[in-house]
Amino acid sequence: MNEKVTKQLGVYKRSLQNRKFQSNAYSILLVFTILFFDIFGLQSMIDITVRRFSTLKELNQLVVDLSYKEDSTSLLKRKLEDSQFYLSRLEEVVPLEANVEKYMVNLVQVAAKHGYRQNKLVKRDTKDNYVEMRASFQGSPNQMEPFIRSIEAQDRLLVIKSFYYSVVEDTVNLEVVIRIFYLDR
Repeated sequence: MNEKVTKQLGVYKRSLQNRKFQSNAYSILLVFTILFFDIFGLQSMIDITVRRFSTLKELNQLVVDLSYKEDSTSLLKRKLEDSQFYLSRLEEVVPLEANVEKYMVNLVQVAAKHGYRQNKLVKRDTKDNYVEMRASFQGSPNQMEPFIRSIEAQDRLLVIKSFYYSVVEDTVNLEVVIRIFYLDR
């Protein structure tokens, strides 16, 4: 029985030695793996982490930029919506077409209202966004100032380029050169 126990003890002893060798081999392998990871893996992990932080920083800056642009776009959208209210009024003052005939009729009506008679009405087209008109009228000297103010007060963007008058026996001979502006899209 002693021999049997000694044999079993020898088997356990060899088994423990084998396990000790395996344990030492695993320990060396573990230390080698840790060192190998430290040398190669840790640097690549640091590089990846640095790249991720820089990417995160860039993304945060893009979010800030996009937020600013969204705010600017929203502000412009509100301003555009507000300006739509005035667009029709603006197109009345500065129409898309010259509509010279309509203005000529209005000018003759204004002249008649103030007691002026039209002698000559000539239009000249230009390359720019305006039409030039030369008009001559005859009327009362008392009504000359209200007549000129009425010309200026019409709902059109215009400029009185020149203004000539002469008075002969209580009659004013008036010649006006007017530029009427329009949009040309």
